[in-house]
Amino acid sequence: MKTILLTITAVLAATIITTAQGRRGSWDKELYVGGTAGYGHSWVDNMPNVTEKSSASIGASFITTRSRLWAWGAGLTVNSLGFNVARSESGTSTLTPVYLRIPVRGYYFFAQGPVRPMAYLGPEVGVKVAERSTGRSISGDAVGGQISRWDAGLSGGLGLNIRFIKSTWINLSADYYRGMVDAVRWTGGAFNENRNFGGSIGIFHTVK
Repeated sequence: MKTILLTITAVLAATIITTAQGRRGSWDKELYVGGTAGYGHSWVDNMPNVTEKSSASIGASFITTRSRLWAWGAGLTVNSLGFNVARSESGTSTLTPVYLRIPVRGYYFFAQGPVRPMAYLGPEVGVKVAERSTGRSISGDAVGGQISRWDAGLSGGLGLNIRFIKSTWINLSADYYRGMVDAVRWTGGAFNENRNFGGSIGIFHTVK
């Protein structure tokens, strides 16, 4: 799966490079609203015996264009991250926190037309709303769970904005999230940031 996602990222990057000098037609200010869904792999840094696990997200967001090339947007998403921990005495334990997140993103569109290569970057903050573990309980069971109650970091990605019908667009993107706070409560002095790499699809409708 990771190989497929890396291939998609490379294709999107190549498309952006080859079309960056494309048409620069007029582009009125517009507002797009829609839903998104994503799938990928997540893990945490600075923890021994950790391997990635599958992650998923679903949410709603808006994008508003500020010029021919620039836009910004925000949304509300629910996503599950987490990681696997290999335990020699009892197999693998899995931790899956679920977050309610607010991402804020700045977008740059490299070309005009029915297919618009884009890049985005922005901060996001999340509050843990649930936590599930499988396998043997990880040491140091903390009151309120083993994952920190909130998370924050930066997300960025490359993608394509494709006109499906007159007022409806499909967004395809390869996304990377880098947490910037300690995500795990029971590892002593270690600093364990969330990581996530995946792909997403969104359907947006022009409302203005």
